[in-house]
Amino acid sequence: MSFEIAASLGCRFATSYRGLALIHPPQPGESVAIFGCGGIGLAAIMVAKSRGARVIAIDISHAALAFAKKIGADHVINANEEDPVAQIKTITPFGADITVDALGSITTAAQSIQSLRPRGHHLQIGLLLPPAIKDRATIPMHIAIGRELHIHGVHGMSAADYPAMLRDIESGLLHPEYLISASIILEEAPPALIAMDGNRSAGMTIIKP
Repeated sequence: MSFEIAASLGCRFATSYRGLALIHPPQPGESVAIFGCGGIGLAAIMVAKSRGARVIAIDISHAALAFAKKIGADHVINANEEDPVAQIKTITPFGADITVDALGSITTAAQSIQSLRPRGHHLQIGLLLPPAIKDRATIPMHIAIGRELHIHGVHGMSAADYPAMLRDIESGLLHPEYLISASIILEEAPPALIAMDGNRSAGMTIIKP
């Protein structure tokens, strides 16, 4: 394994792997709707596809959605242009089998729940921090109760679970190198970090000292 691939297996990839390979892996043919196509979301797309899922990717960036399509998303939805909940229901009428909030916002958490079929599973990977949400509800509990939904919080992955992920990479089931879109040197890191506040490029940037 190259240093570049090893570096890409940090929080974003490992957490997505835990959610969709260990906590609740999709069955072949099941639909997985992933809200947010940043590092976590793109990794989640790759892991879900490796399990045979039909993946729906949602984001507000055309570049991110194009990258999602490139690594295997079957359907893409731009939430700035279309209602993702309504669009998901046109793809899978009863709702998605699994939803993933890879961003972590009140809007995406609620839309994820609204997009689920009865007795579906939601994975909350994106952080919903108290200073941002204050006392506002992030999960519409009347829907969770009425549809008997399963809600899982996913936060990191222990070292004990890494061998399973590494075996999937070694066998060719997963290709984390596909998520690397740019490589920069250490001196380029400060402006790259500043640029993350604006229109960032899709995929993962690796810093090579």
